[in-house]
Amino acid sequence: MSREHPNVAILRRIYARDREAFYAALAPDYVCHTPGSCPVSGDHHGVAGMRRHIEEGQALSGGTFRVHALGAFVADDQWGMVPVRLTAERGGAVLETRAFGVWRFANGRIAEHWECPFDLHAFEAFWRECARLQAGGR
Repeated sequence: MSREHPNVAILRRIYARDREAFYAALAPDYVCHTPGSCPVSGDHHGVAGMRRHIEEGQALSGGTFRVHALGAFVADDQWGMVPVRLTAERGGAVLETRAFGVWRFANGRIAEHWECPFDLHAFEAFWRECARLQAGGR
């Protein structure tokens, strides 16, 4: 009988939305890389940067943004990968795409994370529309 790798266990907790476990697992120089050129894109540094990234995404989406793990959690001492489905809806704008969360571990902590949406165009269009709505656009 095989035992689950500790990095798989932490990924399971992260995707179950255990934010305290997530923040506690981050290395001091952690970086989250979000692709594109939309309002949530960019590199988000450390616990404070990740908190801001999550809070901004929730504010822009009207609290509807969700990441749904699709069952597979793969990790070893250095790398992790989780296939997910991203969903959100605000003011008629809908986000529904698959993605991968790719994780790099170093010294038992999470060093980096890459958010990899399959449909980058739809991902960016959704977040741009949310920003327009938040700014009072119709």
